Amino acid sequence: FSIVGAENGITPLGGSSMLRFDATMGALAGSDPSAVVAQTIPLENYLGLVGSGTATFYVDASFNRVAGDASTDTQFTIILQAFNEGGTPIGTTFALCFSDADPGTWEICQGSLALPATAASVEVFVVAVENVTNDVVAPEFDGHYADEVSVWIEP
Repeated sequence: FSIVGAENGITPLGGSSMLRFDATMGALAGSDPSAVVAQTIPLENYLGLVGSGTATFYVDASFNRVAGDASTDTQFTIILQAFNEGGTPIGTTFALCFSDADPGTWEICQGSLALPATAASVEVFVVAVENVTNDVVAPEFDGHYADEVSVWIEP
């Protein structure tokens, strides 16, 4: 991925930069049809709330893409995975999101995960998926972007 300013007729939703997805995660272009950006969020400041067993972790992300053509990919995904203190996965959820062909609009996607009482961290994955054409040469995305990613916890 790259951090870029306005380009391809798309303006960052907030501020002066946005994330551009460039290539998939496989060692060779075309070997894995998704590009992933991940962030681990420690929950140590929320142990009381999480330990109550009533907390939900939320993420919002905004996605946009170029108009493209019939082979332009349209899918983005948010994945949330909770881990206990030992690093074992103890909960996972995902939200599929599809973008329109209007570079002037951003689609907002939200994911949520009811946190197990023993959760110590959550890993947030923001993903662009080659759901239409799995390109075999880079750049693998025509112009796919994420911006304004927010996370929060509620009881």
